[in-house]
Amino acid sequence: MDAVLYTEHPLLDAILVEHADHARGDAAGWAAYRHHALRTLSYAVALAPGDAEHVDRLAVAAAFHDLDVFSTLDYLGPSIAAATDWLRRTGREAWTDEVARTIAFHHRPLPYRGPHARSVEALRRADWNEILLGTASFGVPRELMRRARRELPIGPFLTRTIPRAALRWAVRRPRPVPPNFRGRRALRGGSDGRG
Repeated sequence: MDAVLYTEHPLLDAILVEHADHARGDAAGWAAYRHHALRTLSYAVALAPGDAEHVDRLAVAAAFHDLDVFSTLDYLGPSIAAATDWLRRTGREAWTDEVARTIAFHHRPLPYRGPHARSVEALRRADWNEILLGTASFGVPRELMRRARRELPIGPFLTRTIPRAALRWAVRRPRPVPPNFRGRRALRGGSDGRG
């Protein structure tokens, strides 16, 4: 059975519509971020298939995982806070720990083995596939990656949005490890959200 390429997802799309102000006027970057979130969701589901609720939890994490990169490179904490608020408002509080950990550790360079490892590890591997532009598949089917590149381009997100956030961070707060790689700190609420 072929892996599913999500070109839309009701929860992911509803979240991004509701949080469109996070784009700070970068319409092309926001559209490319939506594609990145859908690609990440597709890859994560291919790596860890499950029932509809499992896919929905991954969709929520994918929608929020880089949400605040439009404002700051120190976006893990604010992205977790936005996800937690949305989960509370929509009656999905039971998903909070899983979604928060999935967001917090999606840039972890080594495999994650803690609570909710199945979801965290699937999204982590999916996002690393994106970071490395598919040069390492991390188990994502190659045909799925080819279809995603054709149908869900992410150019402006990679070439404009992320470099802007990195430049703002480097100018204001030079540190040896970028804050978007500090998942444990983000889970503890250690992000100030400024970039």
